[in-house]
Amino acid sequence: MRRHPTDAEGVLWRKLRDRQLGGVKFRRQHPVGPYIVDFYCPERNLIVEVDGGQHTKNQEADERRTQELKKLGYHVLRFWNHEVLNLTDAVLEKILQEIEIPHPSPLPSRERGKRKSNCSDTQDQTVLSSSTFRRISSGESIPHPSPLPSREREKNPSRKGSLENSSSLGFRMPAEWELHEATWLGWPHNASDWPGKLAAIHWVYAEIVRKLADGEKVRILVNSKGHGDRAKRFLRRAGTDLNKVEFFRIPTNRGWTRDFGPIFVRKEHPASECVIARFQFNGWARYPDWKKDNQVPVRVSKRLNCKLLPILFQGREVVLEGGCIDVNGTGTLLTTDECLLDAHIQVRNPGISRDDYEMVFGQSLGATNVVWLNKGIAGDDTHGHVDDICRFVDQHTVVLCQERNIHDENYRSLAENRERLDSARLEDGAKIEIIPLPMPSPLWFDGRRLPASYANFYIGNAAVLVPTFNDPHDRMALGILSDLFRDRPVVGIHAVDLVWGFGTIHCLTQQQPSLSPR
Repeated sequence: MRRHPTDAEGVLWRKLRDRQLGGVKFRRQHPVGPYIVDFYCPERNLIVEVDGGQHTKNQEADERRTQELKKLGYHVLRFWNHEVLNLTDAVLEKILQEIEIPHPSPLPSRERGKRKSNCSDTQDQTVLSSSTFRRISSGESIPHPSPLPSREREKNPSRKGSLENSSSLGFRMPAEWELHEATWLGWPHNASDWPGKLAAIHWVYAEIVRKLADGEKVRILVNSKGHGDRAKRFLRRAGTDLNKVEFFRIPTNRGWTRDFGPIFVRKEHPASECVIARFQFNGWARYPDWKKDNQVPVRVSKRLNCKLLPILFQGREVVLEGGCIDVNGTGTLLTTDECLLDAHIQVRNPGISRDDYEMVFGQSLGATNVVWLNKGIAGDDTHGHVDDICRFVDQHTVVLCQERNIHDENYRSLAENRERLDSARLEDGAKIEIIPLPMPSPLWFDGRRLPASYANFYIGNAAVLVPTFNDPHDRMALGILSDLFRDRPVVGIHAVDLVWGFGTIHCLTQQQPSLSPR
């Protein structure tokens, strides 16, 4: 049984998250400079730390850490556990005071060495002492900084972005294990995706569709009537129930439906409704042929008579592929720095920052808590998709790829992803339960390493489909996932040919949630 934390950090996080205090946003367990801090407010350059007690063995190290953060230009508040638990209102009042004070931005790295502090170490560290709490709890007044006059507030605005869509309508992206109405795929046709292997790929698709059709509709994109007829022949020979398959004549450039297909979001109140969050697709900022793929959500919207919600940030369309995110359905989203924040390689949205993305995710997908991993795996031509490295399997648990060979090029980046997850938290302040998932042995074809990963599984209504690679680790990965998904079978799908296209099962599929959650 999982325990929801009632510790001081959890208590404080429930008050700070979702802009509940002072209208500003805090992040939990966030990297700042060389440290991971408990709570960070980027709009005020404010750090809040919670420590175990006044006699902690790490007190001197904590104080040095505070001084280092101060030298980097951040303002730091530090509280003890017992203060947060017993005098919560006073702690919140102190934090609110600091929010109302405009703090200067941290100095650029070139300027940090030039700065001279006028304050002693004791003055630099802010801690609410027990005497301060006695004054607050007894009703004695404490001097408050005067709020800025309205004209001064206008001169010191917090960073603001605008998401011009239905952010206030209560939509969220359901978790993949929630009930589907259908799964979407694009039937393969582009020989350049699988040079020399396209004929084999049709049979892999047929097996995927056959397994999915046992529990839901399968909606397949085809370019023409002839393309659809060819797909039917493969499906019929594979024993697929064609009564569960629907064909949509919507042209595509490729078949990687996870990335360009419709991203459905749902709300349950006041009435159930599913709509399509209209993100843009630009060929992973890598390939030139993507314009047909980019129109798929629009055409699906028309065919289903389903509302389309354009996702704009400060007037700009936002590019987002489905494979670069994973959600638990209750407010937490996984993604990577490499895919979304690299300023030089395969840049999706130039100039959009980490904070901006978090605003977009919160308002368009209902994901108010974003966990940023570092990098993807070797061979991934998307430059860091998270669905090859880490996936939610329930609201509190992820599987995370682990490479045991220290000489493998994936070893270091996957180890760093583990470190980040260890310090991350869910939207309710709980720690994430992490289950290691092995990596297959390196798979090469035609002189190129391929992005083979068991994490690229797909959770259908009737089965979890897992790519396998003729590898000794196949059985181990299937066993781990079978233990985690007790409500549906876990089925291996041979993917040695499929991964030659630099993706496997999750990359090909996109879920359409049921209008009813159950």
